[in-house]
Amino acid sequence: MIPAGAMTDSTPMALEITVREDLIIGNVADSDVRIGVSDGTNFIGFEVPDKLDYGTKAPCYGVEGMSGATLSSIQSNSATPKPSDSFYPGEFAFTLKLDEHWGSCYTAHDGGFVRTTTD
Repeated sequence: MIPAGAMTDSTPMALEITVREDLIIGNVADSDVRIGVSDGTNFIGFEVPDKLDYGTKAPCYGVEGMSGATLSSIQSNSATPKPSDSFYPGEFAFTLKLDEHWGSCYTAHDGGFVRTTTD
């Protein structure tokens, strides 16, 4: 979306991304979805566990790692906090503030569940 070299780490930018998942994803095979940005070397964003993993993790959580064909050296905190609602929402809203190295994800759980992450 943005060509390499067009921005620096201090360029003010906020990305807002809304993702709607097909509710049949993750019923049979592992298919956790990762949403975020990469500079070609590093990735920062969020992971949304599929239905197979859903009860054991928060509905969305920050992840970062090395970019490539697959994300490697993943660092995340997926266990807590968890909302009291347990339904699989299917819609997630993400905000990434690149110059602040900050992001959040939102689901409809508990009347509005927000999870934030920083690097």
